[in-house]
Amino acid sequence: MPNEEQRDGLVKVAEAFKCHNCGYAGLTEAKTIYPITINFPGGDTHSFSIKQCSECNLVNTVGVTPQILDIAYSSEYYGGGSRKFLDIIEFILKFISKLKAKTLAGHVNGASNQTLKVLDIGCGRGLLLSAYQAMGCEITGLERTKLPLAGPISPYVHIGAITDDPVASKQYDLIVIWHVLEHLEKTNYMLCQCKQLLTHNGIVAIAVPNFSSLQRRLFGRHWFHLDVPRHVPHLDTRWLMSALQAEQLSIIKTSHTDLIQNCYGFVQSTLNAIFPNDPNGFSDSLTSGILNRGIIPIVLTQEEYPLFSYTASLRSA
Repeated sequence: MPNEEQRDGLVKVAEAFKCHNCGYAGLTEAKTIYPITINFPGGDTHSFSIKQCSECNLVNTVGVTPQILDIAYSSEYYGGGSRKFLDIIEFILKFISKLKAKTLAGHVNGASNQTLKVLDIGCGRGLLLSAYQAMGCEITGLERTKLPLAGPISPYVHIGAITDDPVASKQYDLIVIWHVLEHLEKTNYMLCQCKQLLTHNGIVAIAVPNFSSLQRRLFGRHWFHLDVPRHVPHLDTRWLMSALQAEQLSIIKTSHTDLIQNCYGFVQSTLNAIFPNDPNGFSDSLTSGILNRGIIPIVLTQEEYPLFSYTASLRSA
């Protein structure tokens, strides 16, 4: 058994540790920030820990396996092609997607909507892609798994890797990575690939849950956006800024404000702290599968717009 030491409310564990991002591995004093236990469908219980790498300082979820991810990214997580949440929530999400599409496109210089080439990494059900298609943009979507996409965007979504020919053979004026980096093991690798796919004046738009946020510090392991085991790295402002600068991307705008979503995150995290045996129950009640609640106790999150996020728009240097 590894030796444990309690200090300043944190547990420090000396054990073999491998960082998902930098690959550092070895016997080191890895700081365990939170222990997390998840009850999966079928009664299986899995334990995870959130640790900070002593080399690159990235916070990692430890204990994630491909088999666990297959369960976590079930069809219930993504929802159907046209509907995941209750009708009023779907209406709000589509409206927000249209506003976001116009806002992000406005940062791209020298390209009209008709000539704008957009890559949406982790496009999910394609709400943002649909908004860009309606604007007349040339769209490409990338996802990890085949989804029941609705409407005319399906032919433009590639299932696979960013290095695959249908994606890597083009260059893009706008690359959107909206709450996707926290799902990837190789964060720096993804940023490097995006830099190579940008046009000269291209923009990368990034949003992630902010691990250094007041909301995370306030709610700790009950924070809605830990989302273990799907969130593999947990990014904070300082780490992300450093990674972006290493890729020579010039930051043109940052924001920590999303009033509606931040408020929702506060409400759900508060409920998680009060009712720890029913995590994210309020979030589940907003899905169209409310009648199935209890059959699928794994956390379901609104990954299109997680809350209290750090966003950055970046221009290629």
